[in-house]
Amino acid sequence: MKNEPTVSELFKQLEKFVTTKYEAKILKECEKTLKSLMDLPNEKWCGVTDFEEMYKVSTRGRIKSSHFGKETILKPQGSKDDYLKVSLRKDGRTKLVDIHILVAKAFIPNPENKPVVHHKDGNKHNNCVENLEWVTYGENNNYTYQDGAKKRILTADIVRIIRKSYIPKHPEFGIRALAKRFNVKEGLVRQVVHNITYKDVDCDCAGVTAAEPTMADIGICASTDILAVDQACADMVYAAHDSHDLKERIETRAGLRQLSAMAEAKLGNPQYEIIEID
Repeated sequence: MKNEPTVSELFKQLEKFVTTKYEAKILKECEKTLKSLMDLPNEKWCGVTDFEEMYKVSTRGRIKSSHFGKETILKPQGSKDDYLKVSLRKDGRTKLVDIHILVAKAFIPNPENKPVVHHKDGNKHNNCVENLEWVTYGENNNYTYQDGAKKRILTADIVRIIRKSYIPKHPEFGIRALAKRFNVKEGLVRQVVHNITYKDVDCDCAGVTAAEPTMADIGICASTDILAVDQACADMVYAAHDSHDLKERIETRAGLRQLSAMAEAKLGNPQYEIIEID
């Protein structure tokens, strides 16, 4: 049995009968349209949720319209958020929808009812079903992409600084101010301070990991400058004669890094004056 000719081969044969530029143009358009309607390798189709009668979405991220009994592949539209969208019509109304959400709703189970569709490779134009997954807002904000590799947006040092310095509605240490300072979204900062994301980042003095104290109480320091008060506490610890164990603990766990990180972020002044209050 001979191999059947491809679409390109069939249209190549038809070109022999073309006599005008107009006929050649129409033939090219027909070939392009026919090729666009052909399924891609391993492509499957499913009705678009709430638009099943008029539109289908594929596992390759394509949208097919069957308006007026004629099938066409819709051309994706760009957007400010860089997601590809298409316009769907129903009952005389037009709705602009994200293609990646249509693909996920059609082909990816979501038993936990997660609200966000995430692009695994960070390419918002890659709407193949294999590249998509349902995630929470926290999971989606927890990562960014650089050169195709998954990396965290915030370092552990910055996470600790945000949690330590946060003051509700404060002009310098509130959600908005911290987001601007570290060039991230306010939503991410809000999730960090409420321990919704970066739950693995914790100081080793917290909870069950805390060590028993082996030095005498040196008092309580307070200041409106978070860097100054931390620097003062560190200096007092290092000046104490019985602080060997605590100093070793600080140094083996990069405990002083927070001071330099806050200084780099310009979150305060390391200079201070101690005023004792009885």
